[in-house]
Amino acid sequence: MTSGEFDQPNHAQLIESFGADVTTSTDEATEVRIPLDNGESVVLQYNPLYRDARIRWIRDGACIFDISRESVQAIVADERGFISIHTGGHGLVGELTLGLYPVRIVDSLLIDRQN
Repeated sequence: MTSGEFDQPNHAQLIESFGADVTTSTDEATEVRIPLDNGESVVLQYNPLYRDARIRWIRDGACIFDISRESVQAIVADERGFISIHTGGHGLVGELTLGLYPVRIVDSLLIDRQN
């Protein structure tokens, strides 16, 4: 993957796998709102133009956590309930993975020894 690419999740898959509400604005920014069984929600926002992404976990209207990433190369969502944000640039590579069922957060940021 080159530094200019930004692989986005398939909106139809997000809707089918997570029951997500997906909206895209005129500046290419996308918001994916995923409802959880307990009334909480996870909000994924990303913009391929700026190569940034943000995940927020909302409970009773309050933000439990808010994690942002820049230099995003790909966002991958799968039917098992995982969303992964892959980043790279400035000599670092990283992956932030959020598991929704049950909640799991795995974050790694490493030196890119390939470059």
